[in-house]
Amino acid sequence: MAQSLAMQALLKSLSYLPLSALHTLATVVAKLLYLIKPDFIRVIDINLQRCLPDLDPAARQKWVKANVIETVKTFFELAAIWYWPVAKVLAQVKYIDNETLLQQALQKNTGVILLSPHLGAWELAGLYFGQRLSLISLYKPPKLAALEPMIKQARQRSRGRLVPTNAQGIRQIFSALRQGQCVGLLPDQAPKDNGVFAPFFHQPASTMTLVGKLARKTGATVLFTFMQRLPNSQGFRLRYQSVDADINAADLAQAAGALNRGLESCIAQCPKQYLWAYKRFKHSPQGQRDCYQKPLKIYGLRQWPTAIALGLLWTITRLPYRGQRAVGRVLGDMAYHLARRRRVIAQTNIALCFPEKTAAEQADLLKKHFQSLGMGLIEIALAWWGSDQKLAGLGKIEGLAHLHTALAQGHGVILLSAHLNAMELGLRCLTQQVKIHISYRPHENPLIEHHMQRSRNFHAEQAIARDNVRQMVRSLKHNKPLWFAADQNFGHKGHVFAPFFNILAATNTAASRLAKIAGCPVLPFIVQRHEAGYRVRLLPPLADFSGDLQADASAMNRMIETAVAETPEQYLWVHRRFKDRPNGEARLY
Repeated sequence: MAQSLAMQALLKSLSYLPLSALHTLATVVAKLLYLIKPDFIRVIDINLQRCLPDLDPAARQKWVKANVIETVKTFFELAAIWYWPVAKVLAQVKYIDNETLLQQALQKNTGVILLSPHLGAWELAGLYFGQRLSLISLYKPPKLAALEPMIKQARQRSRGRLVPTNAQGIRQIFSALRQGQCVGLLPDQAPKDNGVFAPFFHQPASTMTLVGKLARKTGATVLFTFMQRLPNSQGFRLRYQSVDADINAADLAQAAGALNRGLESCIAQCPKQYLWAYKRFKHSPQGQRDCYQKPLKIYGLRQWPTAIALGLLWTITRLPYRGQRAVGRVLGDMAYHLARRRRVIAQTNIALCFPEKTAAEQADLLKKHFQSLGMGLIEIALAWWGSDQKLAGLGKIEGLAHLHTALAQGHGVILLSAHLNAMELGLRCLTQQVKIHISYRPHENPLIEHHMQRSRNFHAEQAIARDNVRQMVRSLKHNKPLWFAADQNFGHKGHVFAPFFNILAATNTAASRLAKIAGCPVLPFIVQRHEAGYRVRLLPPLADFSGDLQADASAMNRMIETAVAETPEQYLWVHRRFKDRPNGEARLY
């Protein structure tokens, strides 16, 4: 009750101010909030990243700041909407666009469904239609129960009627439409149980199905409407907009898609006035993580061992290059004796892939491989923290002409790589010459992920999570080189079985699919360590990459085999490359 009274007193006091003063005060408060960075600003940023990915970080932050201002204006406008005389409030609606859409819908006498998204001054829209049309609206009590009396009293100032968001309320909505009346709904909520997933700015969003059901069963006309805030506190513009005919589709997902397309069209007219602070994607399709989940505290107590290890690696990168290699070999020898499980995996892989080698040769290759792993660990640290000057003399890049020729076609390029131990350092060397986009798999350790992302975002033009296929396609469509490593086994989904050293291996088909969608060439990207430094090679495009998933997987594996055969100790043999087996085959590990 105290919170309700305090809020009521605040808004009542603010109601003595003109609209321009309310907006000025809202702007000041918004700028302070932007500096403090409460959690809703993080949500705005996440939503803008998902829905408007073409914005670069600097531009996105300008949008975030502008949206915070518009969001706070929405709150301060409540003082006027809830406490000014109704006639004075409605006088702030200066322009009305496409009102004939409403008039034509009313003449049909089959009912009208007005969809008013969280765009501009949506509380003013509710008051306006309550006065003009005796609107019937669904009402859900706020989470903070103490605020309900104030909100309900304010919304009942209009001639409209509020009905609850339960079965009884839905029945009243159906009845009103069948009598030719108008009902109002908020179309951009994220239902937990009674929705379907439909694209919203190309992202799967839980979307209400009620609108489609109402329209199909009653024959009511569906219109979007919103109150756009005019610049310089000049008032508001009421806009009407028709809806895609698919809103009447019997298929709920199809109807939900039409709903979201209409919503996107409304938002496009004043995008900075949309409520981006709402967690529109809080319900995700099965298997996808919550995009609003707060990041872990990477320097918490649990991360101290990792932090100490990373600190030691950073220190090692300050040593002369020969010293770094020597330390790497020592670390590899230690891992050979301590990491028994990984040693057995590598031993199995080497025996499967090099059956022609004697037992002694295989054992020698296994030891050299662990030494290479140790050096690879140092090379990752060097890629993260080494200076451009230090790396300039280590990496020799060959075949840049192949990349430039491929980019001249204008369809982007896939740089297809293999998990050779110096891969990360080779990428860093390439970024000194070419702006590239990198596909990556997030690391399970948040502190390692933090440093990996920080390095890749700093040195590469863009780092893209491996499940963000839409962004990969966009990068290729924008004629960007996209680095991609596809030689790891993460399950049957999106894989085919193709020979790798004459053993069937589950092989990722993403490179083939991306190349087919974008129409881009695929260039092998190979990084190998030698005595004086690193050989970074860009090979000619794969001629036998056809779009056939099985054939492309085989071609990719042949390319990797050729690279591995040159420096076999440098391949990632500790990975269970043959973990998944065709149906009926026995496990190899």
